Amino acid sequence: LEQAECFHSYVIKYGFDSNQFIGASLVELYSRCGSLGNASKVFDEISLKDTVVWTSLITGYGIHGKGAKALETFNHMVKSSEVKPNEVTFLSILSACSHSGLIHDGLRIFELMVSDYRLVPN
Repeated sequence: LEQAECFHSYVIKYGFDSNQFIGASLVELYSRCGSLGNASKVFDEISLKDTVVWTSLITGYGIHGKGAKALETFNHMVKSSEVKPNEVTFLSILSACSHSGLIHDGLRIFELMVSDYRLVPN
């Protein structure tokens, strides 16, 4: 975590904090360190969120057993963002639901994936 914070300070110091690719990397980095608060804070500071940024946060919540928070983030992405979830996003949210025992929510998302987004599991 200390190295992640050091890297984040470097990013800010040299003005890369507005770069969405670096932002997504920081979200993933903090998530992998278990620092979901920092991951969420970086996520909130990213002005232009793409699918990778959203998926990074969803994945972080899922990895650390925060299925309800992953689901809340996914629902927020779908309802209030023009960004559409992709195959990786669905894999992340379905995994989060599975590991958190959110079976009915997982089934609903699976149906959404097939019916609304025309993504076929392979």
